Amino acid sequence: MAWVNYSNTDYLLLGLVIEKVTGKPVAQAVKELVTGPLQLGSMGLSEGAGALPDPHPHGYVFAASPFGDPVLPPEQRAAVESGQQQPTDHNTDSMSWAGAAGGLYANAAERRPSSSR
Repeated sequence: MAWVNYSNTDYLLLGLVIEKVTGKPVAQAVKELVTGPLQLGSMGLSEGAGALPDPHPHGYVFAASPFGDPVLPPEQRAAVESGQQQPTDHNTDSMSWAGAAGGLYANAAERRPSSSR
């Protein structure tokens, strides 16, 4: 059995190759060459903050950053439990920084095989 490791670097390099070959930003190339021809209007690569099409889920966290420590310090936990601190909606954060390595979005209906649509 072959050993396979996931690597963001591979996807970032793939995105750079796509940009070099097409002469377009990777999000635009994916839209024109993949999602457009396949009529996947709710699938694409994030192109900036708030770029997710509606409807979409929201991601809430109590930390200042979604990448922060998931374990809250005691004083912050007390503020959350008392209702003094509310979660932050990170829905409008831009995933464009991830490029081809994590900015892809899709809705559940378009993720089903075409034979079940």
